[in-house]
Amino acid sequence: MKYTFLLLLSSFLLRSDAIGRTRQDVEQQTRDYYAQWVGVPAPELPYALRDRRDDGAELQLHDFKGKQLLLVALDTGDFVNGPQDEKGLMQQLAILRDLRHQYSNHVAVIAFSYAPMFFMPGYNPPAEIKDLTDFPIVNNYKLRDSPLPEPYNLLQRWPSLLAIDKQGVIVGIYSPPLVVSNIADAFALDNWHSNIRLPPRHAPPEAVSNWSCRNVWFVFTYVKDLNAGSTFQMRDGQGQGVYLASEVPADEVLGLKTVEGLKLKKDVKAGKAIRKGDFEKGATH
Repeated sequence: MKYTFLLLLSSFLLRSDAIGRTRQDVEQQTRDYYAQWVGVPAPELPYALRDRRDDGAELQLHDFKGKQLLLVALDTGDFVNGPQDEKGLMQQLAILRDLRHQYSNHVAVIAFSYAPMFFMPGYNPPAEIKDLTDFPIVNNYKLRDSPLPEPYNLLQRWPSLLAIDKQGVIVGIYSPPLVVSNIADAFALDNWHSNIRLPPRHAPPEAVSNWSCRNVWFVFTYVKDLNAGSTFQMRDGQGQGVYLASEVPADEVLGLKTVEGLKLKKDVKAGKAIRKGDFEKGATH
């Protein structure tokens, strides 16, 4: 497992220029790729999705023809943590509610989420979230073994939105970061009136695929400032997920146990990646 990780890490680091040097670079490449899907008839899903649980109602795109359909990926956290941005989530849900009332029965919404509160037995969303989510929600964890094709794969990755008009044509794709104004814009989109376009001929660029996947690397970082000569304890570090190969230090520590008890040979700052080169070789407490 360790050697497989190192091989993958080395391979991605060698291609760091192709992957993108900054998150802003990759976000722009993501927008450029998905812009090619606007004006393309929305591909039918390879299989029916389910609303919330395995026995939930089946969801297929053709069932919504005649309505504008918004596919919205929400930032609702993971199995352990709550929403990454609870305030932002509540703003998104509130604008969805208000706009759905404003546009009456002309717009349908399907959400995509990793939040266990919608899917796991014994988990229940807080009342304020439950009241704001009276639309189908797809469990993204269920899609990991059978991922959706493009352009829907974006919905399995980050908060984003894909708008399909009443004729089944994609009229807008909002890649991350998703903001409230994107949702308002999507509701106001008209039907596609230009020539129908063909799907992109090529798969997403490597930069988009690598950044977008949820198979993150874990880089260990210091949780507090430490002085040279101090002995490192596991509580002094924590794991942090990163999505860009260019963010992964070449000599990152693969686990905190590998440096526990070693003495630091220089001062280190909280938030910096933990590297083996920070420690005296073989020096223990």
